[in-house]
Amino acid sequence: MDNPGRLLGGPDATAESVRDELGRLEDAGLSVVSLWLPVATEALPDAMAWTAEEVLRHVS
Repeated sequence: MDNPGRLLGGPDATAESVRDELGRLEDAGLSVVSLWLPVATEALPDAMAWTAEEVLRHVS
């Protein structure tokens, strides 16, 4: 599946790089984001849990 644009956090994104980029976007005035998780259906619950634990709980 092709990505719809540039990947948040870069092509080798980590939780830290995603958090960093979200922080920069917030500093630039962005207040809402929508995250796209390009994973197989059966991996979605784990991907959402990882995103909640490793990314979202660390950003405002």
